[in-house]
Amino acid sequence: MKFYEIFENPKIYDLNAKIFSFNNKKLRYYLPQLINLKENEKMLDVGCGTGRYAIFGENYIGVDPSRSYIDYAKENCQGKFLLMDGANLEFSDNSFDVVINVSIFHHIPDQICHKIINEMVRVLRPGGRAYIADIVYPPKLNVLGNLLFRLDRGDYQRSFKDLADLIYQHQFELISDDIGGTFPYRWAIFSYKK
Repeated sequence: MKFYEIFENPKIYDLNAKIFSFNNKKLRYYLPQLINLKENEKMLDVGCGTGRYAIFGENYIGVDPSRSYIDYAKENCQGKFLLMDGANLEFSDNSFDVVINVSIFHHIPDQICHKIINEMVRVLRPGGRAYIADIVYPPKLNVLGNLLFRLDRGDYQRSFKDLADLIYQHQFELISDDIGGTFPYRWAIFSYKK
């Protein structure tokens, strides 16, 4: 068993996230303000994991390829959770007003990121909004941030430039290359309007 396999247990993953994701509270506060989900809007979270960002009420649907994470989210979070691969979403075109993807891309290769982005845009309704947020390498002087990022189990960690180059190919725009208040991490957030 590899060390990182213990994080496949959703309880251990959530505990780790609470201890080492110093910025989680800031991002959980920032996202609802940024997204400004209306009462009648339907939202999809691609790669919802254990449901850490299931904070948008009953119109929230989270999908993830991990059965244990989905089962955990169903027991502990508000919203609907489905076992599904983000690169092959089982929804009709134009199904959602808002689609988000948070902290996933540093775990997957570029070609899968492109598929996920294409699927996010496909299921987005005309006039809908999509958001991608992920951690990127912090400045070199941020020793703690660089250490924690290197210890992350993501195999595809990127610089801001590398992540931006990947996402810009899909006509997303930069919202922030560092939302602030998330030390020691650095978050980049991008948006798209259909």
